[in-house]
Amino acid sequence: MPLTGRRIDVAGVPTVVLEGGDGPPVVLLHGGIECGGVYWGAVVRGLVRTHRVIVPDVPGLGESTPVTHLRAEVFAEWFAALLDRTGAVAPTLVAHSLLGSMAARFGARHGDLLGRLMIYGAPAIGPYRMPWTFRATAVRLALRPSERNLERFARWAFHDLDRVRRRDPVWWEAFDVYLRDRAGVAHVKRTMRQLIASETKPIPEADLR
Repeated sequence: MPLTGRRIDVAGVPTVVLEGGDGPPVVLLHGGIECGGVYWGAVVRGLVRTHRVIVPDVPGLGESTPVTHLRAEVFAEWFAALLDRTGAVAPTLVAHSLLGSMAARFGARHGDLLGRLMIYGAPAIGPYRMPWTFRATAVRLALRPSERNLERFARWAFHDLDRVRRRDPVWWEAFDVYLRDRAGVAHVKRTMRQLIASETKPIPEADLR
C-alpha cells in the first residue's frame, strides 16, 4: 500500500496508523474485522492521489493495543485524540459495518470534529437482524480461523469475492493470511465480541436526527 505505518500513543492506547498522500484529510475506519485498517488496502491507491489518507487500527484489532472494553465513550475519547495527534482537522470520515455504527454515535455527539461522515453497512442505523447462516459462518471463523472458514465468511462479507481476487491477487493472499492470523489472537476475539454485542443495537432516533 502507498502508506507509511507508525505506532503512536492515542489517549493512552498504543495505536498503529497508516498514512499517505496529500490534500484534504480522509480517515478510513475499518469495520468489525480482525485485521484492522489493512482492510482498505485495495482502495487507498486512488485516494492518496487527491487526499491525505489516515487509516488507524481501532484498539484491540489489527496491531493496536486492546482496551478493557471498547464502549462508545472509550471509542469517542480515543478517536478525538487520534484526530488531534494526526492533525486531521474536520476530516471526511468513512466508516463501515460495526465501526460505522460506532462512527454514527461519535458523529451524533461530536459532529463539530468532522467535516463529512460517510457510513455504510452499519447495523445500528436501523432495524437489523443478522441472517442465521451469516452468524453461523462468523462463529465458525472465530472458533477456527482456517482458510476454508475464511472463504465461507468472505462470500458473505464481499459483494463479489472472485472479482476482488482477480483485481489484486497479491493483496488478497496477504489479506487472507493476515486476517486469519489476527483472528486467532485472544484480545482480538474479545474485542470482536464486544463490538458485535454493542454495535448491532439501534442508535436512538433522536440521536440520528
